[in-house]
Amino acid sequence: AAAAPAPPGGPPPDGAKLFVRWKGDDGALGSGPDGYYRCALVDGDVVGADPGIWEGDPVAFDPARDDWCYAENPTAPPPSSLAAAAEEPARRGRGPDEVPLVRALSDAAALNGLHADGERVVGFAAPTEALLKAAHGACCAALSDGDGEAWENVKLARSYYDHWRPETVKVILLAESHVYTAPEDRVSKRLSPAAIAALRKDHGYDGPAGYLQLVHCLGYGEPQLVSDGQGNKGTPQFWQLLAAAGRDVPDPWVKDSLNDVLQNGTPRLADRIATKLQVLKRLKERGVWLLDTCVVGWYIQQEAKYKRSASTGE
Repeated sequence: AAAAPAPPGGPPPDGAKLFVRWKGDDGALGSGPDGYYRCALVDGDVVGADPGIWEGDPVAFDPARDDWCYAENPTAPPPSSLAAAAEEPARRGRGPDEVPLVRALSDAAALNGLHADGERVVGFAAPTEALLKAAHGACCAALSDGDGEAWENVKLARSYYDHWRPETVKVILLAESHVYTAPEDRVSKRLSPAAIAALRKDHGYDGPAGYLQLVHCLGYGEPQLVSDGQGNKGTPQFWQLLAAAGRDVPDPWVKDSLNDVLQNGTPRLADRIATKLQVLKRLKERGVWLLDTCVVGWYIQQEAKYKRSASTGE
């Protein structure tokens, strides 16, 4: 069965799941109908979603010229007419022995003098942009339409990780992921000019100013710091965990011993931000580096009625 034909209303939206094939391709490799390749549209490029055939590896996409169709309805009749591309875009990793994400990992390892064995690398390989893009594309292709974060979020998260990376890494705290951040929030909730000026003057802060639902982002959970001034829940429980990791606390579970990073423990904004920055700086000094396993925000908050926590009051 072939995929649903592309509607005449224009190009597909970002995040759409597609079947694509290029001129000159005999359709022998693609696992979709008639040899089409399964992929997702991400920031104007198509990224592969065919395990073992084409995963990640963004390729330029022209909806007016490329041979494509939507993948939502695999039982629909094939498209009556599809525009063929003038030339086949350069594609790599179509064979089962060469998966783009694995190859990108191998390339990143080689740049650091490390050895990559399939999906494993012994040592830390600083991620290249190609590796991050391949991982981002693979994640977006695995998620439902609209659930994959924008590429700009991946770059912003990376800038936060790099800013707080210790000179000598002794311990890596590995979390699942940051929280999914909508593109409009990333723009409207960036640190306000007044907040940036105060952070630089009072604390010498020279890190990223973009908004992401990531604990490193000072605007996350602090609406007075963001440009639109709108509330956001933040992650108070993780601030307490980080505070415990960065301090010599005999018993971190003693009631209220870590409440100075919370609004009810330190109501004055300037004092609370100073405390949070002290926590992040202390972790860096101790060689503790907080990273996320997934490059995109995997957890997406759903509409719900939250109650105040009985333990923190937030």
